[in-house]
Amino acid sequence: EVVENIRRIGGLRDFEIQAILPAPEPYGYRNKLEFSFSAERWFTSEELLIPELPSERRSLGFHAPARWDKVLHLERCLLQADPSNAIRVFVHRFALERDWSYFHAKNRTGFLRTVTVRMDSRNKVMLIFQAAEDRREDILSLTEALVQEFPALASVWWSYNPGSSDSVYALDLEHLWGDATLEESMPDYSGGADLKFRIGPKSFYQTNAKQAAELYRTALDFAQADGESTVYDLYTGTGTLALFAARIARRVVGIEGVEAAVEDARANAKLNGIHNAEFRSGDMRKVLNAEFFQEFGTPDVLITDPPREGMHPDVVKSILGAGPPRLVYVSCNSATQARDLALLSERYRLDKIRPVDMFPQTAHVENVALLTRID
Repeated sequence: EVVENIRRIGGLRDFEIQAILPAPEPYGYRNKLEFSFSAERWFTSEELLIPELPSERRSLGFHAPARWDKVLHLERCLLQADPSNAIRVFVHRFALERDWSYFHAKNRTGFLRTVTVRMDSRNKVMLIFQAAEDRREDILSLTEALVQEFPALASVWWSYNPGSSDSVYALDLEHLWGDATLEESMPDYSGGADLKFRIGPKSFYQTNAKQAAELYRTALDFAQADGESTVYDLYTGTGTLALFAARIARRVVGIEGVEAAVEDARANAKLNGIHNAEFRSGDMRKVLNAEFFQEFGTPDVLITDPPREGMHPDVVKSILGAGPPRLVYVSCNSATQARDLALLSERYRLDKIRPVDMFPQTAHVENVALLTRID
């Protein structure tokens, strides 16, 4: 699909296609999952064949495909390592024993709404609860029970959220127990010490951390930066790739739209003793302009890893105007990547691509593309 989109949407043909980089672990690879509480359980086709459906309709799991109002209840999820399953089952049973209500998406009623399970490479766990009713003491009682049951639990947050969106990024979160952050580490293939990253409840971090290290290795191999290079990292998030680049480049400049993520990036740079990476926040289409390039200089390599919708045309225009010699475009959506590659072909040649399997059991990959300036 990646190659097809680049050829069909991007209109590009003459480029090297490197073999997909497979994920070594097809199960239990996700370090973050959000589970939804629902008053309306989704029954599978097998369950519908049972003469009497279970009377309990409260469920904790994932939304059924194309259904925002019903949730498929899970006893075991293969996407995240233990103790994720045990924690989720414990939370569900604890709530049922107290007859707590679950969120009803249509009526906008109910108490428990979502729980996010974040884990680090040591299998330490952070939980983030969302509740549609302001019942902090009940969340505290659940937290106390979880602490007694699960030694791996390291952090608990919660938010009262009666609003229309489940997105955690717009919420005011309260830290209830334990550490405020998890600490993750990734091996530095350039030979330095492992890089460490503090992960908060709102931090962006690749959900497949082990494979993310290989993704960054691929991107930096394509970038060919050295001790004389200035590197831009667009949509830098918490600065993960930027800090890897800083180990081999003279200077790295990261740009990110979410201020909290930029604060995390600066903290992670300090945590790792990195002083040649700086970060700026703001709307990419407004920040990345001629004045920015004049202030920081035209990069030798520009790396971009935009969200699924790709880059805004104004961002593409700014890149074309500045004309850095090499571009590395990392994308989780080959369709929007292909669209942007077509726009960039005005000044750039697509040399090669390499898909990286970050999401086993799905059709999705991250695709890394190298472009070089042709004028």
